Amino acid sequence: MAARLISIFSVTAVLAVQCWAISTTEWRAKIQRARSSKEIEAVLTSLESAAKAEGLYTLAKAAESDREALSFERVNAYFKTLDKFSTPGPAADKTALRNLPLRDEDESAKDNWISRALNGMNEKAEQPPQKEEKEPEKPKQIRVPDTRPLFIVVAVIVGLAIIGFCAFAIARSERFGFRGKSKPKPASLLTDEEEIGTYDEWLHKADALEAEGRYREAIRCLYLAMLLRLDEARICRFDRYQTNWEHLHRILRSDAPKEVSYRGVTQVFDFAWYGQRPSSKSQCQEVRDQYTLLVKLLKEKKA
Repeated sequence: MAARLISIFSVTAVLAVQCWAISTTEWRAKIQRARSSKEIEAVLTSLESAAKAEGLYTLAKAAESDREALSFERVNAYFKTLDKFSTPGPAADKTALRNLPLRDEDESAKDNWISRALNGMNEKAEQPPQKEEKEPEKPKQIRVPDTRPLFIVVAVIVGLAIIGFCAFAIARSERFGFRGKSKPKPASLLTDEEEIGTYDEWLHKADALEAEGRYREAIRCLYLAMLLRLDEARICRFDRYQTNWEHLHRILRSDAPKEVSYRGVTQVFDFAWYGQRPSSKSQCQEVRDQYTLLVKLLKEKKA
């Protein structure tokens, strides 16, 4: 009786193997050829349908899960588990694949170590990868250098510069007589108390001052007499509030006789009167010669 049952079981197993349409070799080849997402989805869909048709619910569920993730992770894990205890040959592969424990079987199958291994692999694949939480980086503290010593040095330098400028301004104002009205201002040729007078009056003052050896004042009188001569000839108007350089600028642009050295006379007057430089008789004679030349040329032009 036992021998007869074994013979019937063997025939049934052989018929099941021969009728089974799933071949692990063929499906592994299809998996290796799949590249795009469409090809992966098509292979897994076909594998799921074939596994359900053969009653391989564990393989069908693996294919279904991989199809949702567009991967072959669970199917390949299933095949690798199969390789561990199957014997060589397609028929042996099919038999081992048929006899793999299923999740939907009774509690005794769940105690099988292969079932537990497959369940563990599936659960591990379902868990999303956990990202390592990095501790937030502490902001770097920027060390600001102490600028107080530099500020003190700069403040001292600025203070000394202001004091020096004020001292210079005071000394210059005293030198050029900004405080008094008895001396001419640098911005004008005459003081407020002085009358313009005529060129003859300034010429007589120059003669008297030169005779006394006061060449500085004599040069000023000769220079004013020259400007009043040009004013009388209607060549360049005399303005008591303008400087000698402003008069020179207007003279050079007028039709005054070109033979006279107006620039040279203006420089001599500027150095002697505003520059407070010692004046000599030769300088005074130089200005007088230019005045005499101007008078001569104006008379020739008028004639």
